[in-house]
Amino acid sequence: MIVEWKKEHSKVKIYVEGELWRSVSPRLFGKNPDFDVQNLKELEELEYRQTMLFAVRSLSAKAQHSTELRKKLRDLGASSSAIEQVLSELQRLGYLDDDEWLDFYVRAQISRNLGKYAIQQKLRMKGIPLDQCEELLDRYLTSESQEEQIKSLLKTKYRHKDLSDPKQKQQVIAALARRGFSWELVQSVLLQD
Repeated sequence: MIVEWKKEHSKVKIYVEGELWRSVSPRLFGKNPDFDVQNLKELEELEYRQTMLFAVRSLSAKAQHSTELRKKLRDLGASSSAIEQVLSELQRLGYLDDDEWLDFYVRAQISRNLGKYAIQQKLRMKGIPLDQCEELLDRYLTSESQEEQIKSLLKTKYRHKDLSDPKQKQQVIAALARRGFSWELVQSVLLQD
């Protein structure tokens, strides 16, 4: 079996017997790949091994949700079957645990004093479904805990702001809204003080 490759722009195009097999990132097989394979099955096994190697390296650098890792592997040009095999194997081995990652990520964002809407937006940008985001945030963030976060921020970060001055008060409200706290919640905390 004849396997050739050509580098075109930022991709490596792999040809099997003169037919385009796949267009991939050079990060998958390397800049100068050596395809020492006898048949298509061996080529697919090589693709699986290289995809697994990339995924393990990526996870060793940073914990990720399977959706985020799937997107990275898809952007590399790996086949859907190789991606799904790799993800299921990583989950089986315990290297990829979506529930654990979500719990850790949400707790880390809460410790950064971010509100519900900011955390929800970050999760959505990582490809987490809205219903799963809401369920998770409802588990960790009650209105009481968010009120405590706002009070803590008012006592620390915004302690030098004069909340009796309408302009400074509006600046604090806007800053808290950017942190993901609802306007109603911020107003209720400010009225308590």
